Amino acid sequence: MKINITTPVYNTNVEYLKEAVASVLNQTEKNWKLILVDDGSTDLGTLDLLSKLKHHSQIKLVTLEKNGGIAYARNEALNHLDEDCEYVVIFDHDDMMCLDKLEKQLRYFETHEVDFLGTQILPMDFVPPNKRVYYNKTKHPLIVTEEVVKTSMWFVNNPTLMIRRSVYDRVGRLS
Repeated sequence: MKINITTPVYNTNVEYLKEAVASVLNQTEKNWKLILVDDGSTDLGTLDLLSKLKHHSQIKLVTLEKNGGIAYARNEALNHLDEDCEYVVIFDHDDMMCLDKLEKQLRYFETHEVDFLGTQILPMDFVPPNKRVYYNKTKHPLIVTEEVVKTSMWFVNNPTLMIRRSVYDRVGRLS
């Protein structure tokens, strides 16, 4: 698959994980694989849901014997990328994606020379009533230059991040 979505999971709230996975399954872009890394979960609800999800054709479940922490689990996900993967999405077990996130980011990557793409926070207009909604009213710039990085407290939120796989091939794993 062109896009691999990497998601560490450890004893997560089952409802959050269901919402996260649903937001991936409902993407307008369909050329993706979700790599769930169970980081030694012991919670029966989490284990039951992961057992059901592993049968989906676009979900790959990697099970670790013991908990190694989120960085270890993320790196393990990177070890299981599809051979034809061109883009990696960093996505936590309690995150949600806008319905067209992957489509828009893929289109941008294919028309611009960038190595990674993300935002300060994602809009949550697709969230049904009574669900978790987060708003962020920052004044961060639309385009982040080297000068912005050097002179501000700018950062990219995990659920918005997509990175060219070639970046990982050049610089290595996460720490």
